[in-house]
Amino acid sequence: MGNKLNRTFKFSDDSMDKWAAEAGFTNIEHKKFKIPYGTWPKDAKLKELGMYTGLYLEVSLDGFAIYPICQILGWSLEEVQVLVAKMRSAVKSPKNMCNGDM
Repeated sequence: MGNKLNRTFKFSDDSMDKWAAEAGFTNIEHKKFKIPYGTWPKDAKLKELGMYTGLYLEVSLDGFAIYPICQILGWSLEEVQVLVAKMRSAVKSPKNMCNGDM
């Protein structure tokens, strides 16, 4: 999609550092956080965070997909709705849940 707009949607830490510095930020520090998107974590705080993240993803998928895929890629609304349904299914699938150290 970025190619159709002559823009990239790929950001590296280096480009983000550059933009932050150009905006006047100093002492830029990168931090990574693991955030669940479901209620599978055993930890109560992570379980709650995952519930809200999952809810946000659930209500946002249409908005993230419909405009760019319909308007930029030229898909029909029905095609995008099928894609979004498949995305929701994949997100909710236990196969895609992390069983790691959260």
